Amino acid sequence: MLAMQQNEVLEQAEEFLFDWVRPRAQEMDVSLEALKEGLSELANRGLLGLRADPEFGGRGFPDAAFRRFQETIARCSGALAFVQTQHQSAVSFLNRSANDALKRRFLPKWCSGERMSGIAFSQLRKAGAPVLSAKRVEGGWVLDGKMPWVTGYGIFQDCVVAAYTKDQRTWFGVVQLADSDSLVFSPVMRLASMEVGQTVSAEVRECFVSEEDVLYLKEGNWIHNNDMLNIALQSPFALGCAAAGIDVMRGVYEKKRIEAITRAADVLEEEL
Repeated sequence: MLAMQQNEVLEQAEEFLFDWVRPRAQEMDVSLEALKEGLSELANRGLLGLRADPEFGGRGFPDAAFRRFQETIARCSGALAFVQTQHQSAVSFLNRSANDALKRRFLPKWCSGERMSGIAFSQLRKAGAPVLSAKRVEGGWVLDGKMPWVTGYGIFQDCVVAAYTKDQRTWFGVVQLADSDSLVFSPVMRLASMEVGQTVSAEVRECFVSEEDVLYLKEGNWIHNNDMLNIALQSPFALGCAAAGIDVMRGVYEKKRIEAITRAADVLEEEL
């Protein structure tokens, strides 16, 4: 029964993406308000918690269904696909946590869109001294250092952050994505594409995170092992973008009726 419901949700989601999102893709690439509207429409359709368990308001999508959704949304809007993926990743990370109280506090809100979350993991990839460290103190942890890459500033309210501990483990916790004495954000970065995603960096100065807001601790090489898996997991975005290119070719054929265009599109689609 659950699989049938998930398939129905997926089909309805794809119809929405093709009919509502795709015609607005160019606007979402440049307009923050248009992008926020797209996220709101995803929330209205229950599409922001695809990897969360149903008990928290999520859809509980298996890998195949989620990748199909990711491929289709990338086919329809690169900006919306990029930003919502940050949130879906945060949802997935928290859903796998053993901290049930934290899950019950955040997941229903993240799934409904009442609140949204980004992720900040890129600092783990830098060799040498930790860019962001987590130190255990009474009642929780203190973060110090820098988050060099955080997407969704002004869009998301929360962020799942990763940092290295003194004993070389990887710490994960939830922080609020807002300026404070302990979190100082840069202006939005000028990027070659998808600048609308509101990517910033942040200086982290003795930011206290309660033990209640910790997801888990993992072995220190977690990010490198995870990256090897993620190489394959990013294929839905490439496939979606390739399919979008074929869509453009077919659109041109409808206007010019040059048979070579549709033959080329057919060949490319077969390869895809």
